[in-house]
Amino acid sequence: MVSNPPYFNRANVHLLWLTLLSLVLSFGWFLLDGNIGIDLADEGYLWYGLRAVKAGMLPTRDFQAYDPGRYFWVTAWSTLFGEGLIGMRAACVLFSCMGVTCGLLAARRISTDWRFLVAMALCLVLWMFPRYKSFEQSIALMGVYMAVRLIERPCSRQFFLSGIFIGLMAFMGRNHGVYMVLAFGLILLILSRGEWSALPKRVLLSGAGIVVGYLPQLLMFLLAPGYFRAFFEMLARELSLGTNLGCPVPWPWLIGPENQGLMFICNAVQRCFYVALPLFIAATLFPLLSFGPAKAARHPLLIAAAAVTIPYAHFTFSRPDCVHLAHAVPALILGIAALFHWLSPVFLRAVAFGLLAATVAGLALETGLGQKTVFPEGTFVEMKVQLERLHVPERNAAPLLLARALASRLAKPGDPIAFLAHLPGLYPATNRLSPLKALYLIWPASLSEDEALIAAFKEKQIKWVLLQDEMIDGRDDLYFHNTHPQTFAYIKQVFEPVVLDISCRNVTIYRLRQASAIPEVPSP
Repeated sequence: MVSNPPYFNRANVHLLWLTLLSLVLSFGWFLLDGNIGIDLADEGYLWYGLRAVKAGMLPTRDFQAYDPGRYFWVTAWSTLFGEGLIGMRAACVLFSCMGVTCGLLAARRISTDWRFLVAMALCLVLWMFPRYKSFEQSIALMGVYMAVRLIERPCSRQFFLSGIFIGLMAFMGRNHGVYMVLAFGLILLILSRGEWSALPKRVLLSGAGIVVGYLPQLLMFLLAPGYFRAFFEMLARELSLGTNLGCPVPWPWLIGPENQGLMFICNAVQRCFYVALPLFIAATLFPLLSFGPAKAARHPLLIAAAAVTIPYAHFTFSRPDCVHLAHAVPALILGIAALFHWLSPVFLRAVAFGLLAATVAGLALETGLGQKTVFPEGTFVEMKVQLERLHVPERNAAPLLLARALASRLAKPGDPIAFLAHLPGLYPATNRLSPLKALYLIWPASLSEDEALIAAFKEKQIKWVLLQDEMIDGRDDLYFHNTHPQTFAYIKQVFEPVVLDISCRNVTIYRLRQASAIPEVPSP
């Protein structure tokens, strides 16, 4: 009898089915609400980067940006999906499919029951929220799977491959590189208990892998003029200011009386995840501190999920809103399932369905489909954005209409337009590139930074400004006129407001005055 070829073995067939499950669920959900909503701030930040890279610009050097990897990913897939917002979301969904598949491959270590795996798949797919940020939770899930593989087989090859993974993920986001170094460093210590003589070699192998994985970034440092300096200037600024605006933790016992009915249920369940994170970390301290290589190999998912959840909990609590909560919850879900499997595997399937119920309840009003179903009629406006028909939240429709009127009716095709201060999505929505490197101005600027922005206005001969002077997080100090007072004064003196038949709260269009009408502006 002729045996089956090795690529038809049970593990590979399982991989094929889990990948197919991830694709069907992820793109099935995308088909339901992939055209609902638009975030002109954070989502627009990524969308602008896609357009800028297509135009030959480099992230960080030529425009304010995340790390280059995610821009190169969505840009590469734009040849298939297009350069529109829906096409970019599809590219993000494809990346999230890899994360969900890795999560399911890790979950398979505790159960191969398809009811369990489907419930876990639905949880992971729903937590890929919002789509433009699904890189974060996908990388966390990939990290869990890579850690599981390392714990199961701590050989030289696997340490090197883990290092390559860390380097590649740092290219997608430098914070992920740091988080993965912490997670895999913890696992390395666990695997070296009783074999400390092997630790230096394993560290060297992992370090060599990191260098190989980070090679695309290193080559950009060497070959792209000006990129190295721009990258480290950005890094120094982030180290001094931080990467996120902090806000209070929404603990469940602080839920306000304005939350009633379904809103109360969704908020209460969602807030419970903030409690679950530290409780899970506390519950896994014993295995993390006491397990050696042999015992860790018997519970690889528990150790891997705990090691990854710890640094990603920092990500969540650095700005505890639903978006940042979503970055840590997928790894947490795998960890909770693994913890119950370790304590008593009898109720594992019930745990999976309980997690699914909590996920659906917590995210019911966060997804586009949920909002469009539950919110009052008129909350969303159907409109065309760069040849794609979207259901746009009413609060974002007015800025889009104003920007469209400015770009098509008022400004000439070659006139430089600046969209300030939190609306980078208006550039790709109007098929424009920013004349300024800065796209997202939320942090208070120093005097020198304010002066540099004014100098850029003059150098680029900006003729039009659409200014959104609006607070963030209810903080008066984060109005644009407070974060950039010199630039705001310059705009008010050198530009004149233009009134259109489209009203939008806190958004004003300004036109450069005629040279003879420009008042003398004192030096800032």
